[in-house]
Amino acid sequence: DELLTVFNTLDIIQRTPSIKHVVYLSACGDFLGDPEHTIDWMAGHTKVKPPVERALQHIDSFTHTVIGPSLFFENDFQVRDAILHGRRWVQPFGAIGASRVAVADLAQAIEIAILDRGMRWNKKKIMMGSLKTYTVSFPTMMRSEFFFLSD
Repeated sequence: DELLTVFNTLDIIQRTPSIKHVVYLSACGDFLGDPEHTIDWMAGHTKVKPPVERALQHIDSFTHTVIGPSLFFENDFQVRDAILHGRRWVQPFGAIGASRVAVADLAQAIEIAILDRGMRWNKKKIMMGSLKTYTVSFPTMMRSEFFFLSD
């Protein structure tokens, strides 16, 4: 259902000249560069994201930015007891775990992408979180590159 809804919505947006920029909330992962490997570990509700991202790359009637968050900190409240007591809980972390994203940070990134209107971030995906292990300098670089854009 979601895939049909999104493709129908994209079709409507392409026919609406007043819409100049779209921000698509996707999921963390390189769906264009290595989609087959990525889909192997994806949860069911995120499997529609790769074909939508691919379709967006072929649309020129509006600019777009894709935001790809990983897991949310807020979801940990569902398994709080298991975490505090060292019990097992199941979430799609991948083989090495995943960094998490706060919903408030996601909202800020979406706001920035909307205000950017495709000037700097057109046809780009901003991943928030990853299956990578980060160095201390990486978050500082990302904040300077994305969250504190200069005019």
